[in-house]
Amino acid sequence: MLLAFEMAERQRAETGTQNRLTFVIVGGGVMGVELVGSLLEIGRKAMGPDYPHLSTAPTISLHR
Repeated sequence: MLLAFEMAERQRAETGTQNRLTFVIVGGGVMGVELVGSLLEIGRKAMGPDYPHLSTAPTISLHR
């Protein structure tokens, strides 16, 4: 996840454009749902302040 944020920030700095960060979780059981919640919290609360130029929180898709 850290590498994805780093790459997105580098792309934004070099080109001035920004793509959305998207993570895909395969496994829609209880653990998959917990993982999605944890990743969203990390993306918004922990990574967000360190990457203020990335305007949106990551998109996380859960598949069964």
